[in-house]
Amino acid sequence: MKWIVTAVLLVNLGCAGMANQQPRSELPTSPLAATLSQYRDPARNGLLLRHSVRLRIPGRGLDQTFSGIMRFDHNGDSIRLVGMAGFGMKLFDLSISQEAVETHFISPGLSRINNLPEHIAFCARRIWLAPQPEIGNGFRRIEDTTYIYGIHDGQRIEHEYLKETLTAIRSLGPDEYWEIQYLERMTDTQEPSRIIFKDSHRRYSVDVRLIEQRMTSS
Repeated sequence: MKWIVTAVLLVNLGCAGMANQQPRSELPTSPLAATLSQYRDPARNGLLLRHSVRLRIPGRGLDQTFSGIMRFDHNGDSIRLVGMAGFGMKLFDLSISQEAVETHFISPGLSRINNLPEHIAFCARRIWLAPQPEIGNGFRRIEDTTYIYGIHDGQRIEHEYLKETLTAIRSLGPDEYWEIQYLERMTDTQEPSRIIFKDSHRRYSVDVRLIEQRMTSS
């Protein structure tokens, strides 16, 4: 029952936040955006990751941890995501791309929640399959930090880089408001080892920690 309550809260909250930020205007454009985008993600096709995920909603007294296994497919353009509760009980099994989500399995308790796969896919896309900067995007630089601004699906998206390393992605509206922080990376694969998804408006956060990584046959 606790997992059903957690899932319901995720659906009700959605994945949106950081509503008080404002986009910059009249920014110069440069091929720098395309140059930085190639450093955003390591080569991921066939990469399998095991995460510990902590969902915290202080206002509702919720602090829940569960686990997930994820594999990148199709040259890293899609993911297979399996969520598990305690003792290895499978909660869901989804294939997620930028355009669609396919449900391979969902537990009977969670299947009663309308559009749950779509809500999970929304969050997973923003964290792991978010849009990359393109030539012509606006940018500004403050010392070693570069901010790239573009429009994706009608939303104003900001990418933040420290030198050549992606450190954050933000949606600045008009319909989606969220922030993702990539705080740490593995030294060998450069895969993010800690990711925080924040929603300051609805006051919840998702803390994702990398437990294991290994390559599989793609």
